[in-house]
Amino acid sequence: MNNARRDAYLLGLYKEEVLHKRVYRKLADAEMDRSLKEVLEELSKVESYHAKMWAQLVDVKHAHVSNARLALTFFALRILRRIFGLSVAIKSIEHRETILYEKIGSARNLFRGNRKKSAIIDKIKADEIDREVPLQQRITEYSKVINNIRDITFGMNDGLVEVLAATVGLGAALQTPVLVAIGGFIVAVSGTLSMAGGAYIATQYERGVNSKQKNMHSSPLGSAFYVGLPYIFGAIFPLIPFFLGFGGITGIAYAMILTAIVLAIIAALIAVVTNKNVSKRVATTLAISMSAALITILLGAFVRYVFHISV
Repeated sequence: MNNARRDAYLLGLYKEEVLHKRVYRKLADAEMDRSLKEVLEELSKVESYHAKMWAQLVDVKHAHVSNARLALTFFALRILRRIFGLSVAIKSIEHRETILYEKIGSARNLFRGNRKKSAIIDKIKADEIDREVPLQQRITEYSKVINNIRDITFGMNDGLVEVLAATVGLGAALQTPVLVAIGGFIVAVSGTLSMAGGAYIATQYERGVNSKQKNMHSSPLGSAFYVGLPYIFGAIFPLIPFFLGFGGITGIAYAMILTAIVLAIIAALIAVVTNKNVSKRVATTLAISMSAALITILLGAFVRYVFHISV
């Protein structure tokens, strides 16, 4: 790698640290909880320190983070915070930090043989682990959303996929949109009750088996809530086109598109929270879900043809 490309690479790392510093500062300014505010302020100071360390390796006189990028990042984090809480917003930053951490290893290879500069990069890397990660964990470890992410994911995915499969199957068999919507809604309600009840019983059994463990996050009622509510929420989306009067192939297409969009968003969010590969998680989720929908479409069309259904 020539010097120009090396400097551009290092400037990218410097800008990332500056961006995180400013984002943490804005989050701290908007935070009402004093203890969380202090942690966010400390995170901003840590990122500022990292930026100064990178500045020792490359000329940063003309480097700046655009206000547009900062505003867009903060806007996205503010939405995540409002919907899912501060912990999920921090997790999204942490996901970017994971990518940054990998780049730090590559940056060290650029100065192989230069002890002074290699030591600076090692110091940044160690500080990421020793100071930044524990601060982020202080925010995320008490989040009910993070602690119940398995139940939320389970409920949301099942609500989207099961009701989509049932709805498109009915849509292929029935011509009247309102009948498809009513049938899908019945499936959604029964599925919600079944999933919530199953989660309650499973958690109750788990607590009985692990009765000696004092610090279990899940309670039977909490688990039922975090499975049932996401299930019914996810189940709404495949039904919307049919409630709006779209039937047949059009209704099925709209239901699949809408569900695919929501599934992609949820899969991406879960990948970020669990530090998994986003594109791989989204692709896998969509492949499984759309395959299930396609099978039920064919089944519905077969039933309609065999039994001559025309309602």
